[in-house]
Amino acid sequence: MWDTIESTAVAMPEVKSAEAAAGVAPYEFRGSVCLCLDLKNPLSYLALKPAFALADELGIVLECLPFAAAALKAPMAARPDDERGTRHRRLRAEYLARDIARYAAVQSLVIRGIYRSPDTSAFAAGLHWLDARRPDRVRDYLLTVFDGYWREAFDVEAPGAIGRVLRQLGEDDEAFASYAGDEAPAATANLRQKLVAAGVFNVPSFVVQGQVFLGRAHLPMVRWLLTGRRGPPPV
Repeated sequence: MWDTIESTAVAMPEVKSAEAAAGVAPYEFRGSVCLCLDLKNPLSYLALKPAFALADELGIVLECLPFAAAALKAPMAARPDDERGTRHRRLRAEYLARDIARYAAVQSLVIRGIYRSPDTSAFAAGLHWLDARRPDRVRDYLLTVFDGYWREAFDVEAPGAIGRVLRQLGEDDEAFASYAGDEAPAATANLRQKLVAAGVFNVPSFVVQGQVFLGRAHLPMVRWLLTGRRGPPPV
């Protein structure tokens, strides 16, 4: 299960993905570090503020991009005849839920309904739109939408919901609505292919200096890379 490998780091500047092998050009990252995330993924939310804090501390550009991923799976109810593998998967899922609650409390975040699986294509379109036109408003967009979604106060699938957030940020919501209904699906699908070709495979992923790190647990390593690899690596 992907939700049990949050702490996996994958360094693959030289590894070709299936997309790269098929001729899809890897995404050309613009910032010092890129964070790939999905609204419905609670681990993405937990990574958001620490990533912004690191970017502010180091005075670097943090690029944030959408990457659609599978939703968390709820643990199955226990049965007397469960096999060991079934029990193990249930225990891992239960542990992950407790871990999310623990770290949400540390950051004073409200996270409800971790097994929801909405269509987050509108969220991705809004993030892609701002990244291309107003990258200075991306942080406000992400904090607003993530906070509302995880408080269960924002319905990302509601018609015009993302457009209203963009309007609050000074964007033309009518222009966005036209983009979302026309160009956005192909644009975000193409972006995802390019990110996969660059080695991204899940969220939250940090990409720095050609390496992909899955999970906020790798922020010390990201910091070490961004500060000139001084001293021993934090492993």
